[in-house]
Amino acid sequence: MAALLDNSITVKLPGERELVSTEERVNQLIEEVKASCPDLTKIHELVLGDKSYTSATAKLMADNLLRSCTSCRRLNLADVIAGRHEDEGLEILDTFTKAASEALKDVEMVDLSDNAMGLKGISKSRVVIDTFRSTIRELYMCNDGLSHQSMKEVREIVTSPVCLQFTTLHFFNNMSGDEGCREWAEIIKGQGTQGMMEDLRFSGTRAGKEGSVHIARALEGKVGVFNNLRKLDLADNTFSEGEGGDAITSFFTGGDFSKLEYLNLRDCAMGDEVGAKVLEGLTANTGALKVLDLSGNDLTGSDGGASGARDLVKANAATLTEVYVDEQELGSGGLKQVLEGVRECKGLEVFSCVSAEAAGKGGRKLLEVMGGMTCKVRADGNGFSGDIVGEMEEKLGERLGEMEDCYTEDEDEEDEEEEGGVEGIIEGMEKVGV
Repeated sequence: MAALLDNSITVKLPGERELVSTEERVNQLIEEVKASCPDLTKIHELVLGDKSYTSATAKLMADNLLRSCTSCRRLNLADVIAGRHEDEGLEILDTFTKAASEALKDVEMVDLSDNAMGLKGISKSRVVIDTFRSTIRELYMCNDGLSHQSMKEVREIVTSPVCLQFTTLHFFNNMSGDEGCREWAEIIKGQGTQGMMEDLRFSGTRAGKEGSVHIARALEGKVGVFNNLRKLDLADNTFSEGEGGDAITSFFTGGDFSKLEYLNLRDCAMGDEVGAKVLEGLTANTGALKVLDLSGNDLTGSDGGASGARDLVKANAATLTEVYVDEQELGSGGLKQVLEGVRECKGLEVFSCVSAEAAGKGGRKLLEVMGGMTCKVRADGNGFSGDIVGEMEEKLGERLGEMEDCYTEDEDEEDEEEEGGVEGIIEGMEKVGV
């Protein structure tokens, strides 16, 4: 239904997810749209996605609704071919993208996500990109099953004859692999407008270490383009020791990320060696983060991983609402370090340390810090004893997530070495008066 946002009208087809299979249903949907927005030329954003169509109903919707929205600047075609065989799916994409290219003006955003496109689907959809090359600033192609061959086609469309300049670029949950990284890196290299990019997502693409090197190098070479970046998602790339780790470190230490609000580096395999340097750079160059996800990076309680996370959290304590440090090797010592930063986040809504290899002492610290806060807590998969879990459930109540996989029966079984590295040793020496 229609909604007024920033003096512009957004229209989303009413009702739940469905297959629009009859002319009667098409007419019903269009009438409901007209009831909420009688003048279709005033529609700024049209969401045809989240409904699936047949070839016939797609043509009816395109001819009787899409072609009438002549002032539409934002077009959402996500998930419009769900459940359709390949030939019909391609016909549906062709119908919608051709109608848009022929009837609309100055389109700024296209969302083609959640369509099993492949090379043929890319070819059918390119007309909507080519037609609006001078105005498109946002492109979403997530969960499209894009192989590296498909990514080559996308790169050719986006960069030829001149590379499109984006404020938002999303490629998520595709299967492009290392070769696809090469193609996507060329799109990044083509971004030349200083400070234009605000939202960048390249994650979940089966990128290995080799492919991630291309991504990191491309980012490093264009660091000035990203000084207005607000969202960055690089999850599931591999930025471990070596060229990729060095390049991504250079990117984060050499850029201005003072406007960055969302950062997802989950499952990037940085380890302490790369992670400590990246976190140091981010600590110096950020200050407005709201969401921070460092999970799955093999950070430990020593060698700068946990302390780097602590310092980054402290640097953004005034704005952070969500912090994730799941699936690490923090141990109790590392978790305690991170919590020293977390306790300064007065507006925190979620703290998650699932499977962080913490045990009794880390659990006690978690309970102490979270007891004085109001945020949700996720801490399953650690070595907390039944007594500690019981105290957490009692004191944190509904704020505490499920605790079904805590594996230590006796709090005394805690490994004393888990206090972690130099900081843990110093703390121990102070206790005995050394």
